Amino acid sequence: MIELLTMFLVLGVLAWAVGIVLSSMLSRWSCEPESPDRRIRRTTLVALLPWLLPVTWIASLGAVAAGKRAGWLDDHCRAHGDGHPHLCFEHFPAFQVDPLAAAALLLVLAVLAVTAVRHLMAALGRRRRLNGLLRLLPTGGLMRRIEDRRSMALVARPLRPVLLISRGLLEGLDRRERRVVVAHEAAHLRQGDLVKSSLFEWLLTVHWPAMAKRLRANWRQAIEERADDRVALRFGRSITAQVLLKVVRQQHFPATAGLSAGGANVAFRVERLLDDGGRASAAADWAAVALGVMALASAWPLAGAHHAMETFLGAILGA
Repeated sequence: MIELLTMFLVLGVLAWAVGIVLSSMLSRWSCEPESPDRRIRRTTLVALLPWLLPVTWIASLGAVAAGKRAGWLDDHCRAHGDGHPHLCFEHFPAFQVDPLAAAALLLVLAVLAVTAVRHLMAALGRRRRLNGLLRLLPTGGLMRRIEDRRSMALVARPLRPVLLISRGLLEGLDRRERRVVVAHEAAHLRQGDLVKSSLFEWLLTVHWPAMAKRLRANWRQAIEERADDRVALRFGRSITAQVLLKVVRQQHFPATAGLSAGGANVAFRVERLLDDGGRASAAADWAAVALGVMALASAWPLAGAHHAMETFLGAILGA
């Protein structure tokens, strides 16, 4: 039983490694000059690959192992003997795992665990800073005013969202400009960007830090541009760009777990607004659809070549 679980574990690690390589190759494709909605979908799909491939590959060969037990597939395990590595829930393999292979597998799992913990600690640090700020403010209401001369406006907390605006920002803007800032943050709330960003952060826990940073930047840029587009429909692209520049010039505040009007690559956001481009496309993103289908379909050949895959996994484990 332990040998069978070890084989599935190695299969999952291999699938994760393939997903990481593909994510690294496709991360630049996900930030091509497309509409924000398309880039959000592409970035999400790229971030999903190190999760999607292990699940589909293990499910595929797990179905083969279950099929042998249920009698749906030819059971040829006895022809090779229990010492041959095979994926079967009817006849468990019985082979000796090489100590070096076991040590290497444990090392990979330890690296994965450390990477995930680093991501989680960074997210908790941002959340602690936000909670420390909220404790200083009066409770109740969606909008909270911060008695601070520094300029700041953001939405925070996925499940109980709150809009934070500092006195410094309110005093530095006229009435229409304040409405633009509030509309931008409200656009994040209507789109559920806080909840989606929290879920996206969970997807990044199994990515290398540099890759996670790139995907996070792509994601943040796309959702900020989408909010810009919604505000521009109401106030105009030129006015939205002017207010964005004014907010950024005034804004100096430490990073928290929220979405800010002055976040992401502001220069590109302003240039995009002034170019009057980037409107959302109603056409389906067939490139993203094709990638998703290929990621799911990659498990199908494994099931057909399960004997070769069993031999390969056994070679890795020194069987």
